[in-house]
Amino acid sequence: MRAASGRSRRRKKFSLFNLMVIVGLVGVGAVVAGVLLFAAFGPEPPASYYASKFEDAWNDGDRAKLEALFAEASREKDLAEMDRELARRGWTFGGTELGPPQALVPRDPAKRREGRQIFGHAVPGGQIRSVWRQGEEDWWVIDVGFSDIRPDRGARPELEQFRDLLAAGDQEGILALATESLRPQLRRFLGRFDARLTPADREGGARIRREEPVRPGRTRGYVVIGEHEIRLTLDYWHPGWRIVGMKRL
Repeated sequence: MRAASGRSRRRKKFSLFNLMVIVGLVGVGAVVAGVLLFAAFGPEPPASYYASKFEDAWNDGDRAKLEALFAEASREKDLAEMDRELARRGWTFGGTELGPPQALVPRDPAKRREGRQIFGHAVPGGQIRSVWRQGEEDWWVIDVGFSDIRPDRGARPELEQFRDLLAAGDQEGILALATESLRPQLRRFLGRFDARLTPADREGGARIRREEPVRPGRTRGYVVIGEHEIRLTLDYWHPGWRIVGMKRL
């Protein structure tokens, strides 16, 4: 009788233990399921989460991770523009440390758009801004902006050198002052312009009529030779200035 009673108690304890294990497993399963459901159907991470990924990829020098954050439709164009602006300032990807993202709100209410956010990242000597657009599931970079260029104090626009080269008819020397992408177009322009000049035009040399600053990192210069005038547009490209536009007036 006692043996039967002992077996009964052991069976009850074993059953209770099994029940507790089952309840525990069910509970763990519910938690795991809840996490998976939250990940699949819960609220999307905020834009600041992606802006932090932008900062991390940049500071780690991981170009592939950074590129993956850009909207695919304009990725190639936006990255090319970003690289161009970095080169103008003498900055390098991964070599210029980004600070943590700080949300920026446009002062003009008309520029505030739902589903779009801007974050500023402090860098030595300026700021880089990442502009984000909300997609169906994620946020995507649609633009990278930069604070104004600060030209080196000793760098001056090459107006005097251009004046002397123009007077000498040195087209190759002038082309060397221009950005590489402009050179084919500029070569054609200089060929047509040179054909217009007469010996009398060249005899008097060339002179700088005036310089007209446009904005930090951009200026215009007006150079006269004989009866003709050229307007130059120059941009600062670290460590000097480069011709980015030329027009006959």
